[in-house]
Amino acid sequence: MTEVEVSHLFSELAKSTEVLHKKSNSVNEIIERFQEKLDELKPGVEVWLPDNPLASRKQLVENGDEDHRVIEIAQELGYSRVDRTWTLAVREAQYNYDDTGDPDLVSAGEPEPLLKKSRRIRIEALGLFPTLLRNIKAAVEEAIESIDRAEKFVK
Repeated sequence: MTEVEVSHLFSELAKSTEVLHKKSNSVNEIIERFQEKLDELKPGVEVWLPDNPLASRKQLVENGDEDHRVIEIAQELGYSRVDRTWTLAVREAQYNYDDTGDPDLVSAGEPEPLLKKSRRIRIEALGLFPTLLRNIKAAVEEAIESIDRAEKFVK
């Protein structure tokens, strides 16, 4: 690669990074607007999207001589309480995979506000907002149905 080509690539990169910085500001604004709408509605239900990780990696864990298992460590988008405030959040969850390939949640880390996560995670999260909203709605409806059933039972 010649010096001219390298210089040209840096020039193009400078233009692209300027656009990315402007777009990153809009990412935060979109997240804040989505959060504000949820704040107004106050659904008060915890929801996670384990089937749509923002990022994940699988590891092979040795259990002995020739025994091993596969674990997945995933960054998941959700809506949860963080420091006594309901917020869009990200948690790290660990799953074991059994012989059938089905995941079992082993542990979940403390959720952190989405706005404090990396740019890449925040951008990935935007595409999951519709799924998260549908799941929050379903969780609210499920809570209502549970309350209705309990009220009928207690009468």
